[in-house]
Amino acid sequence: MPQVIVSDGGQDVIQGINARWPKPGVGNRPEKVRCRWHLANNLREAVVADIKPYLKDTLGLKDPREHPLYTLAERAFDDQEHFDLYYGLAYRSLLSWDPESGVLPSALKWLSHNEDLIRCQMGRRAGRPGPESTGPLEAHIRLLRRHFAYRAQSLRNQPRTNQLLRLMVAGRNGEADERVWAERIRQWLIANGGVGPAQRQLVGAGGL
Repeated sequence: MPQVIVSDGGQDVIQGINARWPKPGVGNRPEKVRCRWHLANNLREAVVADIKPYLKDTLGLKDPREHPLYTLAERAFDDQEHFDLYYGLAYRSLLSWDPESGVLPSALKWLSHNEDLIRCQMGRRAGRPGPESTGPLEAHIRLLRRHFAYRAQSLRNQPRTNQLLRLMVAGRNGEADERVWAERIRQWLIANGGVGPAQRQLVGAGGL
């Protein structure tokens, strides 16, 4: 059983964790940690929604991503002090643009809803093993999506798909040296009289 599981907080993942652990006779569950990269991304999305109505007339900006509330969102999760500073800045900024509005800005709703979770994670950070974000995986996930999204419905052969994924991992890790593979193929052919291994038949009992 892992000590910590970092995820985006999706309910499918949470339900899967709860269904898998604890095992019989094990009282503990893995500590569930909300991915810091996803927290920052969700906060930025809420900030952009709040900024857009005031972008040009009130703020004089062309892009919501130029505003400090957007650029500082990542640092808001550094520690309690940064979170408090960001929370204060968000309240002062967002509520000042339309003081008469009775609607609470999206970013303030998000901060209020997630405050306990964020502070709890920060408080346990020092004694928790492992990373706090799945962000470094995003580049690898985008690569997989780019290669497989258009053919996802045709990947029905699990062993072959797993082998293809292993080859992609080898490539990403810099271990895919085609010269080594070519030498292995050459040695096989030398040892087997120039005849390759039996190929998978394209025609089965059901035809092509």
